Amino acid sequence: MEHIDVVRLQLIPDERLSIEAPLNSPAEVADAWGEKIRLNSREVLTCLYVSATHKVLAIHLVSMGVVYATLVNPAEVLKPALLCNATGIILMHNHPSGNLVPSKDDISITKRMEEACRIMGLDFLDHIIVGGMTRGMYSFRADGKLQDEQSNREIAAERKRKTR
Repeated sequence: MEHIDVVRLQLIPDERLSIEAPLNSPAEVADAWGEKIRLNSREVLTCLYVSATHKVLAIHLVSMGVVYATLVNPAEVLKPALLCNATGIILMHNHPSGNLVPSKDDISITKRMEEACRIMGLDFLDHIIVGGMTRGMYSFRADGKLQDEQSNREIAAERKRKTR
């Protein structure tokens, strides 16, 4: 007889951080969390998981890469979102060089994550890049590179209606 494991998934906190909530702008997000990753000598990708009122529920270090790149797997980003019952996510990573211009890979992963969130019924609120010593930041949302949340909800509702 073959056996099948019964499993339980859960989030296990590593540490507690004090963050004023809710975070209402990319600058507030960068101020609250960007300092934790800004000065890393290699690219670090983190994700903030938020409630419908944009209160931060959890923060997850998704990956640590090399000086000029880091790996991003949408499943690794979305798994914690589902476990903490988030309604939206904010990606944030650093550019150790201080150059805040999004790379082709940054643009590509932003589009992939936007689509993955849309499929999963989550709001992809922003992808923020923080510079090393420059202390600057770049927001895909502020730069008009993301669809608005209402459009995402309407697209998801239309897909859901078509699959019935």
